[in-house]
Amino acid sequence: ALSGEPHFEQFLTFLKREFDNKRLAKDELIDLLDNYFHILDHLVELTAEHVLFLIKIDYHLEVLAEHYNSEMHIEIARKCACLEKFVHHSDARVRIEVARHGYRLDLLMNDENRNVREEVAKHRYALVVLVNDIDRNVREQVAMQHYRLDLLMHDKDQHVREQAALNEYGLRCLLNDENQYVRTIAKRLLHS
Repeated sequence: ALSGEPHFEQFLTFLKREFDNKRLAKDELIDLLDNYFHILDHLVELTAEHVLFLIKIDYHLEVLAEHYNSEMHIEIARKCACLEKFVHHSDARVRIEVARHGYRLDLLMNDENRNVREEVAKHRYALVVLVNDIDRNVREQVAMQHYRLDLLMHDKDQHVREQAALNEYGLRCLLNDENQYVRTIAKRLLHS
């Protein structure tokens, strides 16, 4: 086993340093990892630092996705890998990364987590649905996309109305808003 070899961790650290310093090509590194160390047979023995390095070099991401925790899954998703596997992940942070890539927004627009739905809105997807979201942060993100400001300038939440004002929409109406900050923004932008 790798853990029984006296200097495995040091050697893997050495390989990482050689790669980072561009003295070892990616294909050479992968060849060593596969054919000399047989890393895939010993994934559970690797430190988090080494797993992150493997993710960085796109080393068998599908296999790595079967192991480890959400932190590693987030890193794999950031590489735009295994998105289909992660679209239903139990950790919302992983699903946010999936949404950042614009993947399966048709599913993620209905996600239970508001941060995932916010990310969907950033892609200007399903704004017709998200404009009526129960969470004000999602509606605020919809306003940031300049969508249905005619509706959102009358939103029950001041932050959504603030965003409408910041988008310079309905400023004359927002001069009379119940919230002082919204009124101040409207006045400042109207007279600038």
